Amino acid sequence: LPLEETLTAVKACETASTSANTAVSIARMFIATKLVEAKRFSKSSGEESQEKLKAHQTQLEAYITKLGELKAVTAGRKRTALMREAENEVAKAEAQAKGVAEAAAVFEDDRLFSMTAADIRKAADETAKAEAAAAAVLQEARKFITRRQIETRGADGAAAATASQDLIKYQARLSAAQAEVAKYKKLSLTVESRLAVKKVVEEAAAKLAQADEKTTALLEVSETLGEPSDEAEEAEGEEDKNKEKGPDKKVKVVEAAAAEAAAAFKGVSRYIELQIRKAGAAKEEIEKMQPKLDAAKKRFDDAQAGMRLKIEKLQVAIIVRESEQRVKTAEENVTKVSEAETPLANAEESTVEEASKALAALEEAIALAYTSVGGAKTFLAMKRLAAKRLGDGVKESTGEALGALQERLNAAAKALAETKQGMSNRKASTIRREVAASVATAETKVELAVEATKGLASDEEMSPDAMKKACESAGSSQKEAAAAVEAARSLVLSRQRDAKGLSAEASSSLLSEISKPLEQLTTLQATLHKQEGLLRDQEHRFVAQRLVKEATDLVERLDEKLAAATEEAAPLTSGLGDFTAAMFQSHMIDMLRRHIKAINKPAEDFFAEMAGGKGKALTEDNFVAFITKLLTMEEHQDVFFAEEQQRAAFKQMVKAGSTELTTEEFIELLRNRFVVLTQVSMTDSLAVKGGKTLRKLEIHEVVEALEEPQREESAGILRVKAKAEKDGKEGYLTLAGNQGTVYLEGYSAFTAGQRKVEESLQELGKAAKEALRYVDQRAEELTAVKAGPLAETKAQLLKMRPRITKAAQSQADLKRKVDSAQKKLKEVMEAEKKKRQELADKKAAATMLTEATAAEAAAVEEVEKALPAAEGWSNAEEPLEAADKAKAGLEAASGAVDKALTLIKERLEKLKSSTRGPLADLRSSLVRLKVSVTSLETKCKKHITSLKSARQQLESQAHDSSVSALRNHARQSGKKPEQLFQELSKGSEDISQANLRAFLAKLKGDLKPWQLDLGLERYAAGLSKLVFYDMLMEYQSCVKEIAITSAFAVKESKTLRKLSVGETVEVLEAGKADETVGLSRVKCRALTDNIEGWVTLVGNHGTPFLDKGFKPYFCAEEEASLGSGFEANAGEKRKLKAGEVLEVLEGPRKEPAEEIQRIRGKAKQDGKSGWVTLKDASGDFLAVSKLLVCTQSIAITTSFDIGDGKAIRKLEVGETLELLESEKEDEKRHLFRIKAKTTKDNQEGWVTIKGNQGTAYAEPNDKLYSCTRSTTLETRVSCGSTVLRTLEVGELFEVTDGPKVETREGATRVRGRSLLDGAEGWFTASKTVTPWVPRYRCASSTALHETQDLKAKAIRKLEPGEMLLVLAAPVEEAGLLRVRVRAERDGAVGYATIKGNQGTVLLEQGKEKRASKSSSTDAPARSEKR
Repeated sequence: LPLEETLTAVKACETASTSANTAVSIARMFIATKLVEAKRFSKSSGEESQEKLKAHQTQLEAYITKLGELKAVTAGRKRTALMREAENEVAKAEAQAKGVAEAAAVFEDDRLFSMTAADIRKAADETAKAEAAAAAVLQEARKFITRRQIETRGADGAAAATASQDLIKYQARLSAAQAEVAKYKKLSLTVESRLAVKKVVEEAAAKLAQADEKTTALLEVSETLGEPSDEAEEAEGEEDKNKEKGPDKKVKVVEAAAAEAAAAFKGVSRYIELQIRKAGAAKEEIEKMQPKLDAAKKRFDDAQAGMRLKIEKLQVAIIVRESEQRVKTAEENVTKVSEAETPLANAEESTVEEASKALAALEEAIALAYTSVGGAKTFLAMKRLAAKRLGDGVKESTGEALGALQERLNAAAKALAETKQGMSNRKASTIRREVAASVATAETKVELAVEATKGLASDEEMSPDAMKKACESAGSSQKEAAAAVEAARSLVLSRQRDAKGLSAEASSSLLSEISKPLEQLTTLQATLHKQEGLLRDQEHRFVAQRLVKEATDLVERLDEKLAAATEEAAPLTSGLGDFTAAMFQSHMIDMLRRHIKAINKPAEDFFAEMAGGKGKALTEDNFVAFITKLLTMEEHQDVFFAEEQQRAAFKQMVKAGSTELTTEEFIELLRNRFVVLTQVSMTDSLAVKGGKTLRKLEIHEVVEALEEPQREESAGILRVKAKAEKDGKEGYLTLAGNQGTVYLEGYSAFTAGQRKVEESLQELGKAAKEALRYVDQRAEELTAVKAGPLAETKAQLLKMRPRITKAAQSQADLKRKVDSAQKKLKEVMEAEKKKRQELADKKAAATMLTEATAAEAAAVEEVEKALPAAEGWSNAEEPLEAADKAKAGLEAASGAVDKALTLIKERLEKLKSSTRGPLADLRSSLVRLKVSVTSLETKCKKHITSLKSARQQLESQAHDSSVSALRNHARQSGKKPEQLFQELSKGSEDISQANLRAFLAKLKGDLKPWQLDLGLERYAAGLSKLVFYDMLMEYQSCVKEIAITSAFAVKESKTLRKLSVGETVEVLEAGKADETVGLSRVKCRALTDNIEGWVTLVGNHGTPFLDKGFKPYFCAEEEASLGSGFEANAGEKRKLKAGEVLEVLEGPRKEPAEEIQRIRGKAKQDGKSGWVTLKDASGDFLAVSKLLVCTQSIAITTSFDIGDGKAIRKLEVGETLELLESEKEDEKRHLFRIKAKTTKDNQEGWVTIKGNQGTAYAEPNDKLYSCTRSTTLETRVSCGSTVLRTLEVGELFEVTDGPKVETREGATRVRGRSLLDGAEGWFTASKTVTPWVPRYRCASSTALHETQDLKAKAIRKLEPGEMLLVLAAPVEEAGLLRVRVRAERDGAVGYATIKGNQGTVLLEQGKEKRASKSSSTDAPARSEKR
């Protein structure tokens, strides 16, 4: 059997043996007792009894023997099973130990260094796993053996001793296996260090290999160091002259390679020395690498020595080559000096310019040669110094090569010095030739200037142009001569300075020769000055003639303009007859033009009508007769022309000397023309935008209108199609801009004459100022001239000034006359205008007075017709019908009054500024009419207000009677509101007005048909369920404190309690009168606490105690809790959704005050400080934490033993730990350690809480609390202050102050029923759940749908600010609250969403208060009427 089954059977045997032993002992004692008792029997009986008892005793002993044998067999079987199981456990442990040995075999020999790091780590991981498995098996086996040893110790006998010996042997085998595992574990633990040795050796080998590679690279680049070739150098120079030369570049590359190799060997040496000094496991392996390092370093040293030798040879070659190049350049430049000297050998035969150029080229070549020779000398000296620093092998050969180059350079310098000595004579000869040539050129230029000036000195008369041309020619010649003389002087002086730099002999001779050309140039300069004076005199004479001629022309033009202006102004200055006639002509032509347009008749036919037939000319008498006839017409009654004005105008129309007007002349007069006041563009189309500009019209241009002016809508300006008289161009012009700029003005002979006079005077004044300014300016310019032609000209100009001044004075006098005449003309025009205005005002006044009087009469008639019906409607049999007729009559009368009053006010507003004349008289008449009509308005308003008030009262009474009848029926029938609604709505969503009326008509009572019509008028659109329920339920509000009693009779009842002011009660039975005390009483239920009783409505002195109230509702503004009990901490039934409406069933009433403990501290998670609730009536929010706080930085390790474990990480001061196991003492190190888990990152391990010197590293903190329930962190000690954030369950909070006790007022609790699903429960009345009225305001635009379904057809969009009346309780649809509403704006009925799925508030509670009830109706009913 398996061990467990064996042990179970053995235990059963042992239990049975124990029971048997007990029974045997009892039986043995019992028999012994009975044997004693049997001895007291009679002999025969006693003996018989004793024999039987002894027989039983013998039988009992046999049982005892059998029981002993059974126990021995059971013990043997038990020992055998235990030994077998112990063997199995030990064998398993030994097998696991063997597995560890096999996994760790790779670590026993040198195979470790031949394996990759990955293989080694893999083997280490496998060994660790095998060791962990073996340790677990060994531990279980040891526990098994230990338990069995404990069991064996309690047993007695040889079997127990044998079992104990066997178990000791098994324990020894386990110890051997344990030692084997520990051995291989230790071996596996050295893997990291052995891998580190391997890594160190590999790194050292790699570094040495890299250093050796650097040596190889050095040898390779050293091979490139050879003799530098000129071709390669030249090619590199051409490629980039700014870069380093080839050899230098190669040397730098080689030196860099050497430096890299040296640095690499230095690094390898330091690394190996460092590893050897560490004296670790790697020392022996590293020391083996020292010979390899020495050999590599020797190879590097040899390579470096060879490199240095090659560099020196290369440097020598470079020095010699560069020096050779410098010397060669110097020699070439000296040769160029000899070549430049050749052209000067025959200098006498060449020109001066050629000789000068050759001399300059020679000087330039000598300077270049000197520079190159000097530079070469300096370069050779520097290279000699550099050669001295070279090695002994190349120093001597380098010095010899440089010495040979120095000799070549000295020879070139000597040849250059000889060439320079012959330069003085050549230069002196060239200077002489240059000076002579420049002086000769100057003499030629001066002679030409003298010839040009002689032509001006002749006495022949020359034209101004010829004189100007001659003066310009002479001036140009003189400038050229002066420039030639100055150039010659500059050259001579320059060469004089050059001569001083020649040899003494050549310099002395040349300086004496140069002085003579200087004297010649001085003479030429004097001659030139004389000619300049002659030219200046001639120019002055010419200028004087021109000035006199220009001034004379200006004065003559001034006289002409004065004469023209005087002639133009003559009609004004001599009398106003022509101008007034022209003005009357302009007005009459305008009148004729308007008349022709009105009758739509061709101008030719119209003229024939005026003249008395076709082909006839118009005489003066015919014209006067026709104009007089026109003035009698109604449309021209505001125009008046006297007969003399008409005749004067006709004379202005006809040509001079003629007495008749022809058809062509009349049509010419009818042309509609404009004059340009401001420069304007002519375009090809009416539209300004996109139109093409044809041309610009200048000021005073005249254009003929081809069409009537039209408004250009886009720009808002008037434009006209016209033709320019100047060039016949046609296009569109703007009359006036939208900024007030006037571009065109109507043209007439009158305005043209005025403008012509103004322009003539302006031109005259401008000419006078111009002439005077010219004379004064020229005289000012000639002030400095004292003699000569210009001085005489100045005197002539000053003589002309009085003549100009006289003309200016004449212009001023003429302007004054014109201004005076224009002033008189303006007075005449104003008088004419005033006369015309008086005629127009008189006509307008008569028309307006007639209209106002007719309107006043109509208003009086309507008012007198409506008043009888308005005063007697209440006595009619059908007062409703009579009231409606009276209202209609009053409204019609009020409309007539309003119409008349509006007309009178409009006329008075127009006449506001009229203070005299016909309009002022009209204004007084209109004021009298206004007073009369205003009294009619007051009378109508008074009767309409009275009628409206009486009808409202009648409607209210009728509605109260209807509602009362409906309530009485509901109470008598016992029907619930739901049943009655279903009956009346007939399955529809609303109760129709017709159904309700028919139902009420069937009820017993004295309701008349007209009362039903009037009382139910407000329900024309039907009654929703919400409105109907409110109708059936009556609520009263307490307005004065009153007792609620137990019975109807006041004397027989007991007071239950007092009703408080503002408390709402539900009426359960209609009011009745208590005749014994004369009080009206109602049975009601107090919503605050559901107490039912009787309350007095009005006291016997008329004091009201109850007033009509509304059914109370609340609405959840945001998600809130619906609780199961009155207490706020009672269980929650469900969450109230935002927008959900509840009807009040009980309450509101306050909870008792409660004490709250508040503490201040800091949240450990983010360090935020504030106040939190520690405890309130519902229980604790925080509890003292069982966590330990780290007081000093300490490591958390993987195991209890610090030596065996590894550090997981360092714990920071203030960090918290969760205790996993109680503290244990490390007796070896005298430490106290615990197993814990960090709250920061959930790391588990062992931590020292107390050191061997008594230092505490972690300890409990009674100021640290753990959050057991979610609570808010607030800024102040008082509850409800600003919330910083919410502390979550399990979060830590460190207390710094408190606890402090705060007494909090109890919450206001209300029991309600949700209109959404009928759920009942308690909620807290607060900012979250507020009183509600069936009225919403649209907060954000949303759709109004036909049905509850979100996908239903949209009726229209609700706009923000719209007011909506609630027709039914909100319902849930697709997780959103929807409500049926009617829009006040247009009466649209549909469903709208209260709050969107993203939290957007679409409908918010209407801020408007519900109107006070004057009857038992409620706000929804009144709203439906609206």
